Amino acid sequence: FLYNTLECIRDMALYYDVEDIAEITMSLSHLFRYAVKGGNITTIAEEMDYIEKYAKIIEYRFMGKISVDIELEESLRQVNVIKLLLQPLVENAVFHGLEQKVSEGLVEICACWDSTDHIRFTIEDNGCGIPAKKLNSLLMSLKQGTDQSGVGIANIYHRLTLFYGDRFNFEIESTPDVGTRVTIVIPCSVEEGGTEDAQSISG
Repeated sequence: FLYNTLECIRDMALYYDVEDIAEITMSLSHLFRYAVKGGNITTIAEEMDYIEKYAKIIEYRFMGKISVDIELEESLRQVNVIKLLLQPLVENAVFHGLEQKVSEGLVEICACWDSTDHIRFTIEDNGCGIPAKKLNSLLMSLKQGTDQSGVGIANIYHRLTLFYGDRFNFEIESTPDVGTRVTIVIPCSVEEGGTEDAQSISG
């Protein structure tokens, strides 16, 4: 029902020649369809397309003050990955790192080969950064499974553990008033059911 309603709004916007409303509605419609689609696995191309639609909404919402740049190695497009792995990190970068900035903000997302059988994702922003004490506390709580504040990050870390066991690496580097970079390195193979050995955590 919601998806059909969004399509209706888009068609009305096109009829009245309001292209901005049509575009943002179409992006929101695609986000909704992707999020509710069944299954935990998707391709990197689909994940990046989801982020592109999210980025369009962000650019409209902040009137061009915040932009998102995506770089994807062509040979990775059809490689499988767990769904909704990157967008929560982009959202964190926007609302915790960039929203308070007076100047323009940028989130850069890169997906490339880390080795012959591992993929490296980086999400980097030029935002306000995270104080060292707070960052150390966050990383420690993730490894101990006790994080209650960074819900999006904690959820991603938990899902990485479920699907990759101890075969992944998750790093957050940040400098106050400079920005934050999140790096995820995962194997290029993943199964729908995740791993049986989901108790081991890497970091």
